[in-house]
Amino acid sequence: MDAPPSENSPATAPPSWQAPHSWGSPASQMHGVASLPRTAATDSTKMITLVLTLLSLLFSFLSMVVMASNKTEGGNFTVLEEYSYLIAIATIACFYSLVQFVLLLLQLFSTSTNPVLPQRSVIAVVLFGSQVLAYLLISASSAAIPNTKRLRDLDRNEPFVEKAVASISMAFLAFVTFAAAALFSASKFFNPSA
Repeated sequence: MDAPPSENSPATAPPSWQAPHSWGSPASQMHGVASLPRTAATDSTKMITLVLTLLSLLFSFLSMVVMASNKTEGGNFTVLEEYSYLIAIATIACFYSLVQFVLLLLQLFSTSTNPVLPQRSVIAVVLFGSQVLAYLLISASSAAIPNTKRLRDLDRNEPFVEKAVASISMAFLAFVTFAAAALFSASKFFNPSA
């Protein structure tokens, strides 16, 4: 019968204390562990921004279409400057969010070794463009609200006023999604290691 190994021999150390030689230094071990969640977090941030951009496209398109079709016997959207301003900003937001959606799709499906577009550039476009359009959308919505309220007080059952309210609501929802996309992009732009 063989003698049991002594307490100081390497064979008695618990297996969890012995690291394989291929792992390298503790710093490289921590880097390898930290890079896995960061990749998953980056992909989830990209997907969230992509979904928010798609919602921005949908809401700004609906706002534009509803206001453009707002021609009834009771009124026409071209009569009020605020409604023309709202439709112009909704149209710009619609086209911008379409371009932003294409940029985010290219970034999402490009490989990390050979990206089509630099990630930082796309994040900067999303951040600053979303901020500008969020401001323009909330400004157009708030400019259209007083006249809509006045028209609604005069005649509550007018389809022209109801369409205007629907268009303003869609523009406000587009503002919310653009602002949320800007927040996600800001966290990635100013803290790229996150």
